[in-house]
Amino acid sequence: MILVMETKFIDVEGIRTRYLEAGKGEPLVLIHGGHYEFHQEVGARKSKKKK
Repeated sequence: MILVMETKFIDVEGIRTRYLEAGKGEPLVLIHGGHYEFHQEVGARKSKKKK
């Protein structure tokens, strides 16, 4: 059996995130490390909220 994965993108609060979609059935979400820019963005948003 060959599993075909489709690459898709979603924008969440101005951050573009890539995800893969494949298979059938109930959704399963796996999250891993991420990118350095994402951590900078989260830190900047937290700093703005403190002011």
